[in-house]
Amino acid sequence: MDREPSPQPSPSGRGSKCHDPYLRCALYGAAQAALGVRGCCVLSHSPQGCFQLVDAAFGWQNADYTETLTLCTKLCEDEIVHGGEDVLARTILEAGELDVPIMFVVTACGPEIVGDDVEAVCEDVGSRVSFQIVPIKCAGFRGDQNQGTDIALDAILRQLVPDDDA
Repeated sequence: MDREPSPQPSPSGRGSKCHDPYLRCALYGAAQAALGVRGCCVLSHSPQGCFQLVDAAFGWQNADYTETLTLCTKLCEDEIVHGGEDVLARTILEAGELDVPIMFVVTACGPEIVGDDVEAVCEDVGSRVSFQIVPIKCAGFRGDQNQGTDIALDAILRQLVPDDDA
């Protein structure tokens, strides 16, 4: 999962390499992987603009768009500066009546930069909803879409596959 970016010269000349400009960020790859789970809901803890990556990932799946279960916390300036944990909790609870077995919460750069504790929020509200919640920390600065796919699959496996060593 600690794959190095594609070796390319840095446009500024200050670094030795940069990410492949033809790939989208980790949020896109994580959303794409999560949306591959039939019947799920994907909640993007992000501003509305970043949520478009989730919609684009869903569209890529060639699924019936009228059946989509994608949500967004639609963070604004105040949440990006002061944190949006309360908005995340409220959004999950409002989605509590959805008829889905699982909700994936994907994160964008803003909430991760300000330190929103997404795992703690998901754990706190998890007992008050009828579906399982899987947080996926996949901010764009964590890598490209391929690394986002790896991040999502790792989170999904850790949450959903029983640990035989326990």
